[in-house]
Amino acid sequence: MNNKFDDLPAKWVPIESIMVLSEVQPRTQMNKKHVAELVEVLQRKHFSDQLCALKDPDTKELVLVSGFHRIEAYQRHGVAKVKCIIATGTRNDAMLYACTTNTAHGKQRTNGDKRRAVDRILTLKPKWGDRRIARWCDVCHGFVAKRRDLIFGAGNDTSGNDASAVADSFNIDFECRELCDTVRMLAGRCDDREEMQTLVITLHGLLEAMTKRRKRML
Repeated sequence: MNNKFDDLPAKWVPIESIMVLSEVQPRTQMNKKHVAELVEVLQRKHFSDQLCALKDPDTKELVLVSGFHRIEAYQRHGVAKVKCIIATGTRNDAMLYACTTNTAHGKQRTNGDKRRAVDRILTLKPKWGDRRIARWCDVCHGFVAKRRDLIFGAGNDTSGNDASAVADSFNIDFECRELCDTVRMLAGRCDDREEMQTLVITLHGLLEAMTKRRKRML
């Protein structure tokens, strides 16, 4: 996890006050078996690792950044309050910082999870260099370069953006939930031109990916 949460105290908060958003989720899909194992652990003891969330100073939204499997286990176990480290940040900040989670501990990331993290940073921060993104997502810079070429075309020409490459790393069922959440965010939060462009690219990629996959399934 990025040092944004370092040295901040954990607070007990009502679990229903924490927003769990699919566009922030750093994984391609939840691991149901892992959640079930965590529920069994909760029957014996509370987790030592706290959840991490960002609180928007304007909207007061409290958005989960780290602990998606744990919070689902808490919910299944009927836990009312959880320990959470809270920093200040927007929903877009949450999308960025979620990409730094599970790099050194927690449930091991799949290759699809790594692609999802890198692709998200490339669409949200296309001007960031490959090495910076690699450090952020804990992958090699060559991996980032390959994903950049897939998304923006060889030579990093953003005018020929193949946004569907971003969505190719998503699970198709997960895409539907992601699309719905993104549409709501696009309608309710876009007062910034750069943010609007990023979300439009993401939406376009999701629609393209779903269309192609469904054609192949017919």
